[in-house]
Amino acid sequence: LVEHNNQIMELQRLWESSKSDEEIVVLSLGNDLQLDVVRLAEEAELLRVQLDAARKEAEAQRKRTAAIEATAATVMSTPFMPQCGGGAAAAAHTAADENTERE
Repeated sequence: LVEHNNQIMELQRLWESSKSDEEIVVLSLGNDLQLDVVRLAEEAELLRVQLDAARKEAEAQRKRTAAIEATAATVMSTPFMPQCGGGAAAAAHTAADENTERE
């Protein structure tokens, strides 16, 4: 009976020790996961900022493209008259200036 009680006590001690070890592991894993979540949230915010900047740059490029297309249309619709001292080149320059000012 004493031997049996000793075995029970030893098993209880081992179980308590194992339980304590498990709690430390669980806490450690929880902390690791929390750090990962924070790191991922920071990365996601950085990506959102980069995406916003890329969208703004794309919009600026679209505006520049529209200005170039408008200038090209003006140049193409202006008859070339070399005797007037400017003609299409002067019209293109004026249209480009106007489009640049709109940006």
